[in-house]
Amino acid sequence: MVLTKKEILEQNAISDKHTYKFIDPVNTCNIQSASYDLTLGDEYYICSDTEVPDIKHLAPGEDLIVPPLASFFVISKEKLCI
Repeated sequence: MVLTKKEILEQNAISDKHTYKFIDPVNTCNIQSASYDLTLGDEYYICSDTEVPDIKHLAPGEDLIVPPLASFFVISKEKLCI
């Protein structure tokens, strides 16, 4: 199911009355015509053949560089209730 920008805003307004929000916190600048751009949080971990995965933290303004052939997991700043 694809939601339009209008539908995303409507769902978020409806969810304001409930314990769990549709998108929390919502940044209206991240709402596109039919999507929401999640914001990268400050925790991540990268899995590769040579490393044991461990949680790492990004400093403010730091870029996340993923090595070739690695898998990575990130946490978004937003919580989604879908």
